[in-house]
Amino acid sequence: MTELTKGSKIKKPKVVNNLIIVRGLPGSGKSTVAGLFNGPDVFKASTDDWFVKMDGKYRFNPADLEDNHKACIQWYKDKVDNRNKSKNGITIVIHNTFTKYWELYPYVEYIKNKKSFLLTVLDVFDGGLSDKELFLRNIHGVPKEKIEEMRENLESSKWCKKRYKFYVEGREAQGERWA
Repeated sequence: MTELTKGSKIKKPKVVNNLIIVRGLPGSGKSTVAGLFNGPDVFKASTDDWFVKMDGKYRFNPADLEDNHKACIQWYKDKVDNRNKSKNGITIVIHNTFTKYWELYPYVEYIKNKKSFLLTVLDVFDGGLSDKELFLRNIHGVPKEKIEEMRENLESSKWCKKRYKFYVEGREAQGERWA
């Protein structure tokens, strides 16, 4: 990594693309946070989108979880690969629980060597809510016991500091641009 010193010149990329990862427990407000990002070159997805059937109703089937995660990742890769169609850059918002590092890895790793991508991880964790409140708020019917288990197993975002030279603490985020 290049050291910045007084008098250093930073060359601004012509186009900046953004990957925004929103992670947290069910009912914590991930979709609400993702909904704050709008515009013609803003694309949003969550694995839950692939559980919405043709009639518009959400139907979770654990047997489809792996395939739906793969579909979400493929959708994301297609957006990254077609980013040059936008003159202003694109923003991709992925909002999933991402309780484990390996779940986030395919998204982050895919842009690592792409030009002009800024990565931001927004960790809403539990939105300041108890497991009971998360259970009552979540729109997908995730049982309270599952939320408790997910909370127990939620890996800290601090792993980012070592691997990707950025970290997230609460609702404050810092990022490194790969250009």
